[in-house]
Amino acid sequence: SEGLLRVPAALPANVRAEKVLKKAGKAGLELPDSEQTAEQIRRLLETLTQTTQGVGESNQTEGNSEEAEKQFGELMLQMIHLSGLLRINAENSLTKATDAFINRFVSAEQLAMEEGWQTDEVSAADLNAWWKRIV
Repeated sequence: SEGLLRVPAALPANVRAEKVLKKAGKAGLELPDSEQTAEQIRRLLETLTQTTQGVGESNQTEGNSEEAEKQFGELMLQMIHLSGLLRINAENSLTKATDAFINRFVSAEQLAMEEGWQTDEVSAADLNAWWKRIV
């Protein structure tokens, strides 16, 4: 457990999770293979979806929120584990996906402006329509 405790909490969460999982495996913890991990991810996502039904509605309680955060963290940890098994750098892949999202959003705004719209007068429905046109 000393090895796990030495992983700095100040690291980005993705990097810290990768290091903790790697050290746990080296210490002898039998971590699930990619198929088992993918199944665990499906179960966690289903549980999270059930927990968060009604979020934003009057029946959402602080308890549900705390439980949802815990479940989301477990889901993220399993995703990090899967990324390691697949030899995918989770930090880099998330950065690339975020950059792609930004580029698509900017392109949707540019499309709106090309069609004569100002971004401050565009409705969410209009923006979603332009978003779908960007591939």
